[in-house]
Amino acid sequence: MLYRHTIYRLVYIVIGLMIWVDAFAIIRLNVGIVHQRGVGTGLTIVSELYVVEDVLGKEAVVFKMNNGVTLKLNAMFSNSLKEFGPSSMINITGSLYNSKGEVIRIFNEGEIVVKIGEEKLIINKTLSDQVIELSILPTVR
Repeated sequence: MLYRHTIYRLVYIVIGLMIWVDAFAIIRLNVGIVHQRGVGTGLTIVSELYVVEDVLGKEAVVFKMNNGVTLKLNAMFSNSLKEFGPSSMINITGSLYNSKGEVIRIFNEGEIVVKIGEEKLIINKTLSDQVIELSILPTVR
């Protein structure tokens, strides 16, 4: 009888630890920024930045290129009542700034929702002769 209670306690502890580990999953963002200047002219200058960064809680992660283009991102698990533990969908919010610090684009909640392990490509052509491509690949650590 005592042996059976010990096994049940161990099973409860293992299940509790599994839930605890899943609850503290950390989002890792693989981000690529490609900035093309002079598009449509005879000479196109391309700058690239590729970074892998962990997102902890609700803190913003900042990616800044040498030419001044800045990307600020927040990432959080989407709420899902169908899944146990962290959701497989990541909700990303943030903003993109040009070299002068002016906002080019704001990414609101629900605008960028990416499945873990799948890449999202965003192409921004708001500037006249410039194109900024963002690639975001979320993973869980």
